[in-house]
Amino acid sequence: MNNENTYGYVYILVSDKTPYIKIGGTDYLPEKRCKEVNTQPPYCLYAPWRVADYRSVPDWHNVETWLHYLFRDSRVRTIANQKELFNVTPELAAHHLASLDQQPLTTKPKIDRLFHHQGLRDYLVKLFAIAGCEKWRHKEGVWVFSLFPGAHSGWSRYFTLSIHSHEVAFSTRSRDCQIHMLLADELIMDYPDIVQWVTDHKGGFEKPIYKTALSHAQQIWFEGEFEVGLQLLSFPEVQQAVATYWDRALTKYDYSLQAKYHNRMAVEEIFKQLQVQRQRESSAM
Repeated sequence: MNNENTYGYVYILVSDKTPYIKIGGTDYLPEKRCKEVNTQPPYCLYAPWRVADYRSVPDWHNVETWLHYLFRDSRVRTIANQKELFNVTPELAAHHLASLDQQPLTTKPKIDRLFHHQGLRDYLVKLFAIAGCEKWRHKEGVWVFSLFPGAHSGWSRYFTLSIHSHEVAFSTRSRDCQIHMLLADELIMDYPDIVQWVTDHKGGFEKPIYKTALSHAQQIWFEGEFEVGLQLLSFPEVQQAVATYWDRALTKYDYSLQAKYHNRMAVEEIFKQLQVQRQRESSAM
């Protein structure tokens, strides 16, 4: 049951007098809040403002904080006494607002832990790239990314990726050994060198137990640090098999019961890191 004090609205305001937008939250109708903004400094300097978009959410404080954090690099710092003006287009802000699944959002500390762990960060950036997550952004919530979830079968995890209701990738956390799982198309079995690599790293291949996994799915598991995992992801045969499975699965499925666990904030950060990496590679050419 939602707390009466947290239910409300997150809104985007625009004005013809400034290229900046205002992103804020309120516990009453955005139109009423907009009238207040038009009289409050420093926002009144750019009045009249108008509502470009808004969403009703169960916890507007949480969602507002998430959007502010998402666009933190674009926050306007040249105008004093405010923290809600951003130099981004209203279309971009509205895109992220529309993507909300209206579930409690994951807090910032988990994101910071992700990017303080270089091996994990690099592995996820590579995995997102080969799986085609950018191509399938419109199906976020059908594919679900969970960062530092709870223990599964006694094993703590760094992350879990799933499509619909079946897992397609995860990495465990343990002092003794680190285990990785990838779900790929069965064409991976046509490459003896890949099979040997997996065997050499104390791994193997299994048909997945998940009922919603596609019939041609092949589960790959192996041991090693994230640097070892990056070796496997560097093989073109693996990249093809992973991408093929994602394409087929996301073409088939249109929803997920796991959507409430999707960590959109972490996904945005991974996409940013992916863009940075591509820019570096382009500059080096």
